[in-house]
Amino acid sequence: MDVNRDLAGPEAIHLTGYTVSTQNNVIHETSEMGWKSTVGPYCMLGDGSTLGERCSIKRSVVGRHCRIGSNVKIINSVVMNYVTVEDGSLIQNSIICSNVILQERSMLKDCQVSAIFCPLICLILLDEIYPIAQSFAVLVTMEDYFAVLLSIFCTLLLKKFGI
Repeated sequence: MDVNRDLAGPEAIHLTGYTVSTQNNVIHETSEMGWKSTVGPYCMLGDGSTLGERCSIKRSVVGRHCRIGSNVKIINSVVMNYVTVEDGSLIQNSIICSNVILQERSMLKDCQVSAIFCPLICLILLDEIYPIAQSFAVLVTMEDYFAVLLSIFCTLLLKKFGI
């Protein structure tokens, strides 16, 4: 994660075309910051991103068009584009990929999170195809993804055998 500081620091920032503020960070002019929110040194806040009230961003990069709720702390992390982080969450030493939605009071430490998009999930059960969901987005980890699939599978079994 030290790469964050290097990329957002004054030595490399000229590669992006942005200028470093007096606080040693880069906050895009179209970004919005809520009351008492802070973006520390060696941080970047991408264009169109919004921070709720009392947010704290330290040694991190937040991508474009992210919505960060109130009372959120992001420390030494990378949050890519179009991410939503709901109120009261903590992200530390983590990488959050594009299009992820983190629910209220999420606590992530040393994690890598990606959005999983399944245009059509089908299970083949006794020669029948059951379309489960379209444009289905799972928002946390692979464990949760497999738990959802197991739940869907069990539901289909119960439905198939009338249990």
